[in-house]
Amino acid sequence: MKIRQIEVFQLAWAPDDSPAQRSAFVRVHTDDGLWGIGEASPMQGGLASLGIIAHDLAPALIGQTRSIMPCCRIGCCTALSSSVPRGR
Repeated sequence: MKIRQIEVFQLAWAPDDSPAQRSAFVRVHTDDGLWGIGEASPMQGGLASLGIIAHDLAPALIGQTRSIMPCCRIGCCTALSSSVPRGR
């Protein structure tokens, strides 16, 4: 069972919610049709956080086996730290 797709999106709870008042969701799909979802609510800078997940972290996780999911923080931190410029 490998990670096939990672979706990120926000959900407004009220029609007039600003982006900072919306919940952020991440849905992980596997190649055998299973999926799981995680939520963080509400998020200041939520769109930026979702952008980081979609563009920096998800590509590092696509194709990984589901068994790494409990350790995703380690994989995500490694993927993110390798994409961040280092100072001297």
